[in-house]
Amino acid sequence: MIVQPEGQSEDRVFNLSSLRSDGKKVSAKKAEKEALKVFLSEYANLDEEARMDMLRRLRRIVDLYFGIPLNYDGRTNLECPDKVDKSPNYNPFQKHSQDKNYEGVFVELKQESSRFQNGEKLTPAEKIEKKAEYKAAIENTKIAIRQRNISCYRGAQKVTENDKGVLFFADQKVNRFWIHHIESAVERIFDNYKPEKSYLIETSVLCEKVWKDILNYISIKYIALGKAVFHFAMDDLLKEEGNIELGKIRTGLNCITSFDYEMIKAEETFQREVAVSVAFATNNFANAVIDYPEKNGKEDVLQWTEEDFEKNLKYKDKGETLRAVLQFFGGRSNWNTKFF
Repeated sequence: MIVQPEGQSEDRVFNLSSLRSDGKKVSAKKAEKEALKVFLSEYANLDEEARMDMLRRLRRIVDLYFGIPLNYDGRTNLECPDKVDKSPNYNPFQKHSQDKNYEGVFVELKQESSRFQNGEKLTPAEKIEKKAEYKAAIENTKIAIRQRNISCYRGAQKVTENDKGVLFFADQKVNRFWIHHIESAVERIFDNYKPEKSYLIETSVLCEKVWKDILNYISIKYIALGKAVFHFAMDDLLKEEGNIELGKIRTGLNCITSFDYEMIKAEETFQREVAVSVAFATNNFANAVIDYPEKNGKEDVLQWTEEDFEKNLKYKDKGETLRAVLQFFGGRSNWNTKFF
């Protein structure tokens, strides 16, 4: 599971789950998980400027990846591309907005000619040939994208290794983790590539998609940690007396299973459905018995006082509001009859 308790007795905390090494060599998967732990731990710092600095370094890795020269062979060393903002205090979100106008392509595709013209009538054999030609063009494009992705991956690795923590993260494991994440994101984006989606090869489009993917990925990890804390380390919220210790992992909890996560998911779904149903029923009921005043900050009838209801009843004649209430509930009402 994504999050598991770690540590002994009173010092236990929740953290991203780890993989056991074989005692000889740490697996690549374990190294990635450790790098992510380092990043999340440091980013959780309450210092806003420290977090912004990490985002700058992360954005530089994205710009570095998509700024690798098109003719790079993936073997030789290279300088940090001009696309990477080297200023110490730049805003990564403004950079993201500016890069939407960036001109350039991630990979140069060969324009393959076809002997078939659009709209012309084809024989059954020609239709099969045209379909095969179409599939071959897609496959050739995917191969070109894959080769380009590999060269960008290798180039980004070399630049970050030579940087020594000036522009990018000082911990090379963290740099490698995010470079690999970007490579995987590019693979996913082009997984179902078709010629009709040729706009995807534009660098500005890829940068935007990958940057949003990274921010979403980070958010998901923190949400997972938050859910674990809320559901398994906040039991003292139910205490009515005695010392309250928030964040203390539930006694006897050795691991969080897939069943626990399914239970949490079911509870959250139930809470959302109840909230939607209550809001829907409240709105219908309110429309049946009151006139909403003009926008005055009191549009939520659940926060109204008795005086608010008295001032805004829809029906003034005796018994009319009672009939509306009974019609809404379909039977006898326990509503306070002094308003009727």
